[in-house]
Amino acid sequence: MFKKLFYLMALILVSGIISNSEGAGLAENYPGDIGIENDPNVVFVENFEEGSIPDVLARWDDYKLSDHMSLVSDVPPPSSGDASLLMTHVGGEGDAIDLYTRLLPGFDELYFRFYVKIDTACNPIHHFVHMGGYNPPTAWPQGGAGEKPDGDDRFSTAIETHGTDWRWDYYTYWMEMRGNPIPNKYWGNDFINDSNFTVVQGQWLCVEVMVKMNYPTTERNGEQAVWINGQPWYMGGQLVTHLGEGFPNGYWVWDSFYPDINSPPFEGFRWRSVEDLNINFFWLELYITTAPTEYVSKVWFDDIVIAKEYIGPISTTPVPPGKASNPDPGNGATDISVDADLSWTAGSGSTSSDVYFGTTSPGAYQGNQTATTFEPGTLDYDTPYYWRIDEINAEGTTTGDVWTFTTESLSLNLPWTDGFESGDLVTGGWTTSGSASASSKAEYTGVYGAQLKATAWMEKAISTAGFTSIHVKYARTTGGLDSGEYLYVEYHDGSQWNELEATQASSWASQDKTCGSSADDNADFKVRFRLNANKSNEYAYIDDVEITGTSQ
Repeated sequence: MFKKLFYLMALILVSGIISNSEGAGLAENYPGDIGIENDPNVVFVENFEEGSIPDVLARWDDYKLSDHMSLVSDVPPPSSGDASLLMTHVGGEGDAIDLYTRLLPGFDELYFRFYVKIDTACNPIHHFVHMGGYNPPTAWPQGGAGEKPDGDDRFSTAIETHGTDWRWDYYTYWMEMRGNPIPNKYWGNDFINDSNFTVVQGQWLCVEVMVKMNYPTTERNGEQAVWINGQPWYMGGQLVTHLGEGFPNGYWVWDSFYPDINSPPFEGFRWRSVEDLNINFFWLELYITTAPTEYVSKVWFDDIVIAKEYIGPISTTPVPPGKASNPDPGNGATDISVDADLSWTAGSGSTSSDVYFGTTSPGAYQGNQTATTFEPGTLDYDTPYYWRIDEINAEGTTTGDVWTFTTESLSLNLPWTDGFESGDLVTGGWTTSGSASASSKAEYTGVYGAQLKATAWMEKAISTAGFTSIHVKYARTTGGLDSGEYLYVEYHDGSQWNELEATQASSWASQDKTCGSSADDNADFKVRFRLNANKSNEYAYIDDVEITGTSQ
């Protein structure tokens, strides 16, 4: 029995096995990846749900052979989406199909997760999916094949399928990379070199790559790691897919690192010599150079997430919703309009919200709704209000934070007067149409009054909130009006215009008109002077306008 157990343990240590996952990642909080794009640690998301290839391309900085791209309904089993991106390579019609994007402003540690399915009949792939940095960042992928970076210009790493071997490995360029036997040639270094770490074709795989920059720039404490379906790879008794200063053990043969537990530890990555070089691009590439003419190779991509921490495979485990966030009005806000509506961002995975609102914390229950806005009606002036949003889904309820805001104080706008002594109508806040102006010919008292000629009007909006018994006072006269032509004095109550006077009076007279009750306590109150004449020598003069009311 002991011998059998010893043999089993030895077999596990010697042969490569996938084990010891990274554990729960960001995706655990977003079943089906729904809402993951809103996580503050997420930098970029592409799920190919835009509906058309042009709309997909609009989200990327650069691309090649877009006519060999299509959106199809084949998606990873845990995906919540309806489409994936199919790249169809045809021999003789170009080598590279790709999408490239910058990741600005640049980062010192990033995780790149994507789903991929490689057709069983796919021709061996020359290069695959890259990530790295350029200094300065460029909106297109740079060259540099066979050239060693200087440390202040660029670095890159890729997860590759390594040609006819169909095994996962890196393809890495950095300032201390190892060279090829051919003089002065540097090809991307590989690090895993295990034929058992095979690329399974014909099924969806979750691939995630981590890159961590060295800091300070004189150190070799940079790292890189890869997980397939959320699992790293062990070989010969050690983890070989995560490389950093002091791990794993192994030895170099020219530009290839071979993990070996009995050899010295890996020296680590000095990705850069200046801090300005960081991780700032992602390059999704299908690069095939050996396909016979018209030979078709297909690769599907979906559910790309780039984040500042481990992401993990798409979660299928239901979880309660996240908290509601981004309240509007903001928490603690003051001077909020009494007509304000409430809005918020729903928590991840939420299907509906319980709304609480009122003048005591946390507010009275207002009902359940799916919308992320709520109309409380007209609020009281100078009053603190409290509200809370509880998010709900099939797994439970997540109680939200209590938010508060205070409404505006009642602004007592009356009495309001304008004798037009500014010499214009703008100062008094009048809106005009036609020939309406301030004029020294139109004064009743002082130097200036208001003048309307032909067809023209002037209108003033002013809130009567807090007042009743609204009066409009003014002096007016007209000249040259024909039959049916009048100076109309009107007020608007938010619904319609109401006439106070229609006059052809040709001598100055002061007026005091009482508005109807619809003008009381009305934030939408307006007064208008309107002339319906048709000649420039037909006019009306207005002066000493005053709007008054009785305070409530």
